[in-house]
Formats: sequence, structure tokens, C-alpha cells
Amino acid sequence: YQAKDELAAANKAYEEAVPARIIIGKPGDTAKEIALTFDGMADRGVMEGVVTALQKYKLTGTFFLEGQNAAQDAKLVAAIGKAGFPMENYSFIGISQGERLSKEQLLTELCRTQKVLQVTTGKPATLLKLNRTRYVPDLLKGAKACGLDYAVQSTVSVPVPSITTAAEAEQFVATLKPGSIVSVQLGIPTGIVFEKGKTDDRPAVDKQPSLNLKETPAAAPAVVDAVNWVCAALVKDGYSVVPVTAFKDTAVNGTAAPAPKKAALAALWACVEKIGTGFWSDSVAYAAPAPKKSTVSKVDLSAGVSDGYLAGLKESNGGRLATEEKMI
Repeated sequence: YQAKDELAAANKAYEEAVPARIIIGKPGDTAKEIALTFDGMADRGVMEGVVTALQKYKLTGTFFLEGQNAAQDAKLVAAIGKAGFPMENYSFIGISQGERLSKEQLLTELCRTQKVLQVTTGKPATLLKLNRTRYVPDLLKGAKACGLDYAVQSTVSVPVPSITTAAEAEQFVATLKPGSIVSVQLGIPTGIVFEKGKTDDRPAVDKQPSLNLKETPAAAPAVVDAVNWVCAALVKDGYSVVPVTAFKDTAVNGTAAPAPKKAALAALWACVEKIGTGFWSDSVAYAAPAPKKSTVSKVDLSAGVSDGYLAGLKESNGGRLATEEKMI
């Protein structure tokens, strides 16, 4: 799934591309409706449990899939499609803070996922969603160049760990506003850390993962339970659930400003970006600033690395390895 032809076409289309627009829901919606998104892929048991819950309550939802995970479980992708749920682009490795990627990295992430979805579902995506990302104009141009017409911005995320009973799900649903985009995080987002002096411009985890999937974590059933309770609460409260694309008429243009509207939150965001985001992420990818004198030798990670190289990475990265595969 290197998507060389798709990447060449996206590079050619980039300069003239009109930025994709952002679907933000429908603020002030007079109809009691929301859209559900499921972001990233968990293991098969969780994914099938979520699909079953939606079918049980006759609700719809949009699944945003990482290309690498969709590629290694094409049968699961086919099952989601057979159930009638749309599947869209969540980048190849489920990247966070996508605005920090270079043009080359961004197009590679999106094009590879488009290729996977074309092969596994029969058609490429038209929607993009990225975790903790500001949809700046350059990113939206890249999305459009890859055939993605809209980016999707969540209104609220379901606090899965806090929903342990049906009553708590009802309390959550009572806080929703009509026209919201409500998201459930299923996959583990991959963050970016800018490493001083690093010149290898490929994300370090941007490689095909092992096919030996981890078993379902002990807490995983809580995700399926929470989705069931939230679906039941939505039906009980009289909500209809519409596809995300139902809100495209109120889509907006991108902006270079931080996503939070309040000045204090925007300032906090800027401060956090200065400090770095490595401590937020379960896995880490590296993106490079302008090339400088490198303190780490350039290595093709797809072929494996030496013990000495890993020791050097640990020393320069506070004791943590810089190459961590993202698993589902």
C-alpha cells in the first residue's frame, strides 16, 4: 500500500487544490439530531460489539479507520461495510496534531489510507478526521488533493471511562445539544514529537505493524457497554442519529487559529505546544523541522535497528524508545 501513483497525483493537484471544508455539526439545530463517529480501530471484538449496538438500536455511525489497521483486517472492514456503515480516512497510523506534518508526510499518510480503503471497501474516502488537530489551510489543501472533500471536527467525545451504568449514559446524553457531532475514541492516536536535529522526515512508526494482534484489554468490554448504554439513552431521549454528511451544508473554512475559542484556552494550547506533546501519546511518531546537523544517524527502520542505535535513542529521548509500533 505505498500508493505511489496516488501520491504523485496528489502532489500534482496540491498547488491548485481548493481547501477542504470542515464539518462542525449544525449549531442551533432545531431538529433533535446528532451524528456519531467512531475514531480508529480497536480489536475485532470491540469493533463487532459497536456495530451490533448500532444495529440493535437502528442507529447509524461513521467509522474513521487507520489505513494500517484496515489493511491488516480486511475481513473486519468488509463486515462493517456489509452492515451499511460508511468508512472514512483517519490517516494511515491515526496521527494526532496533523498540522505539524510536512506536506510530504501529510500526503503520504492520507494517500496510503485512500489506497487501503479503495482496495478493502471498493472506494476511497471523502471525509477526513484527525485526532487533536487544527485544520489549517495547508492541511485542508492536502486533504482535497487526496480526494477528501471535508474534514470532520467533533463537538464532544463520549467519556467512556466515566460511563459505567445506563443512568450515567443518560446523564451524558442529557448534556448534548442538537446538531452535535459525538465521537467515540476506539483506536490509540499516535502523537508527534519534534526531535532536535532529526533529519529523517518519515514518521518513525510509519511501517506495517506485526499481524500478531494483542488480546482485548481487560477494560475493552467497557467500550462496548458504554456504546450500548449511550445508544439506548439517545433513543430514549428522542434523538435521531444522522450521517456526518447531513451536516455538510453548515461546513466552514479552515483557519490558522487554535481550535479553542476562548483566549485563555488558546494561550494554554500554545504553551503546551512549546513544552511538547510526547507525554500525551500512547505511541510516538517523529516529524522533522528544517534539516540541521544531525546527532542521530539516519536509519531505515523498516529493516530493523541495532542495539547501539536503540541505546542512543533512549539516551536522547529521556529513557524511552523513539520507535514504538502502534497496536490495536
